[in-house]
Amino acid sequence: LKTELYAGLGQFDLALKAGSEGIRLLGVFWPDDDEELQQQMGEELGEIGAFLAENSINGLLELPSMQDPKILVLMDLFGHIWGPAINVKLHMSTLAVVKMVRLSIQNGNTSMSAFGYVNYGTMLAAFMGNYQQGYEFGKLAVDLIQRTPYSPLTCKIYTMFGVTNSPWSSHLPSNIPYLKKALKAGLEAG
Repeated sequence: LKTELYAGLGQFDLALKAGSEGIRLLGVFWPDDDEELQQQMGEELGEIGAFLAENSINGLLELPSMQDPKILVLMDLFGHIWGPAINVKLHMSTLAVVKMVRLSIQNGNTSMSAFGYVNYGTMLAAFMGNYQQGYEFGKLAVDLIQRTPYSPLTCKIYTMFGVTNSPWSSHLPSNIPYLKKALKAGLEAG
């Protein structure tokens, strides 16, 4: 809650500190140092890559629902620190994304998994030049959020897919329906 409140006030450093403390309280190693963040990032990417060498991206859609309460809280914390981190500590933001993807692979899906997948798709396309996999992860996020009866993340998922995933691999006009769905979901969520 502190993370969300501080972020809403534009106090991103305090939001990041509160979220990081929450993650550590759950017994998860969460570095502050950029070098350690990059090292953790490499380890997480390695695990995701190993999984994808044996499995399809679309197969992630069929994972069971995440049940472990501790992992669900971690997913929420990673999702909530993403915004503040992208503003003040980019490496922490990207680590939060790959942690969400790896936790989903290991523990099943939740609506926050869709947020992780769509962000991971953006990372793949924008930072790594892997446009096809980026699109596939974004589409996975859209397909997963469509299975959720109501999620406050729906607007974000459609927006991110339409703006940061799909344009790398499709014609711009084909993204307009996703942005219209994002607008509708945002208006419905308030």
